[in-house]
Amino acid sequence: KNKENKLVEDSSHMVLLDDIEATDIIGEISAIDKKPYTATVETLTKSTLVRVTSDQLMTLLRAHTPFEQYIFRRLCEKLRLANEKIRDMRVLSANARVTREILRLIKFENEDSPTGYVDNFPTHAVLAARCGVRRETVSRTIKTLIDRELMKQDGKAMLISNKDGLARAYDDKGESPVC
Repeated sequence: KNKENKLVEDSSHMVLLDDIEATDIIGEISAIDKKPYTATVETLTKSTLVRVTSDQLMTLLRAHTPFEQYIFRRLCEKLRLANEKIRDMRVLSANARVTREILRLIKFENEDSPTGYVDNFPTHAVLAARCGVRRETVSRTIKTLIDRELMKQDGKAMLISNKDGLARAYDDKGESPVC
């Protein structure tokens, strides 16, 4: 499965916006509004890309209602995630943003399960780029969460022992409540 990282670069550092899986679509916003791209994509593995022009995309959207609906759902998901991340940056502390990003990555056996896992837990540098924090902050936050037995490293996976405890690990000011 090819994975790519969508990055936004500013003068001081790169910010990781999203992971892109094989068969995902990139650049659809620019293809629709015909404005310049706002992000760059860096592949981690050898990848084959299919380029579709703006006119070709618009023809596909008009001719295939299921594809059109897929694109609109995808744009809504991107907008919701962007809104959530913007809110997190404005409201949450660095520690709480790291914890929130870990919660986004967790896979659960079922929704009611208090435990879960993250298969390929990202490096601290990647997690820092996703959260807009320093790598050192990620390292300290993860160490605290492991010390509190909310998570446990298992090779490249991270096992989550208490989803609710993880969600309550930091308040909005980044302070760890006394449990």
